[in-house]
Amino acid sequence: MKLFTFIIFLKRCQKAVLDELELGDNIARNTALSENVFMMVVCIELRIPLFVVGKPGSSKSLAKTVVADKMEGDASSSNLFKTFKQV
Repeated sequence: MKLFTFIIFLKRCQKAVLDELELGDNIARNTALSENVFMMVVCIELRIPLFVVGKPGSSKSLAKTVVADKMEGDASSSNLFKTFKQV
């Protein structure tokens, strides 16, 4: 039961981070993008190296671009991302 609760908590955290991003109308907020963005933000903040590996079209480059655009430190337009490091 504790694992299930943790997974629910993790999904809510991923959704909270993804909801702070301003994505275009033609960009799907799918699981791959959510997981990639969340892991990039966490690893950047904690200074942990991250290798993102996946099939073509699994939102790897899109996630990197979105995270780099949003993580601007105090200059970010998002209150959540203002608390994170500047990339």
